Amino acid sequence: MKVYLRSSIGSHEDPILVRRFIEYYKSLGVEDFFICLNEKGNSDEVRRTLLSEGVSVTATWEGGYSEYIRLKKLNEMIASLNSEDWVISADVDEFQHYPKSLHNIIEESEDGGYEWIQGGLVDRFALGGVLPPTLCADTPLEEQFPLEGSVHKLKKGFKLKTRIDGYAGNIFQPKIVLHKKRHTLAKGFHRLGSFEKGKRSKLKLNPIRVKVNHFKWYGNVLQKLINIYQEDLIGQRPNHQVKGYLIDHIKEEKRMKLECFSIKEE
Repeated sequence: MKVYLRSSIGSHEDPILVRRFIEYYKSLGVEDFFICLNEKGNSDEVRRTLLSEGVSVTATWEGGYSEYIRLKKLNEMIASLNSEDWVISADVDEFQHYPKSLHNIIEESEDGGYEWIQGGLVDRFALGGVLPPTLCADTPLEEQFPLEGSVHKLKKGFKLKTRIDGYAGNIFQPKIVLHKKRHTLAKGFHRLGSFEKGKRSKLKLNPIRVKVNHFKWYGNVLQKLINIYQEDLIGQRPNHQVKGYLIDHIKEEKRMKLECFSIKEE
């Protein structure tokens, strides 16, 4: 049984993160990768990193960020797969943690009639909530970012109801992690559905809730957020989800507030 993965990676991404991403999902048993490269300027380093890991670029697009174009490309890349095939959908900074092997998870899902699995984003931070300028090639990501929490708790009135197995409370942003190809996902892979509208259906949903480590908060993350916010607003079918509260918070604090972090159950 093959497990496929699809992801869109920007040419500006840190090659260390790209390498860790591929290595991690290979260790989970992923055999085939569908990678779309958003080319902005020189993309050779990221492309070389992928090739060194035995992964080729499946599709490309040029120009500014657009969530609509991104999702369109991601869907096109897996169009040839069978509707019953299982696909992992993950951004390059998202590392999904399963309680069992992927093959066991899929077998149990098939036996139970489940067709998709949901996770929750656990934002990972360096000590003190600081934003390190670079990644260390020789240190595991979990050690570089030992603190856990939910960035979306920073937004007043933002209600997060997704739970994760082993964590207290329902405070995490939802993320669909593993699913049969037949299911379409909404923007950001947060819900089933079309680009414009996600569905909250629990039909055929596996009851497990997977932790997704989110290694985003380092380097020039502030500028990335600003660029995405500006570029997506002028792109085709723009995503009007406001990211301004995160931008303002980082500008004000120069770090992330530790009091917003969740506590893992012992």
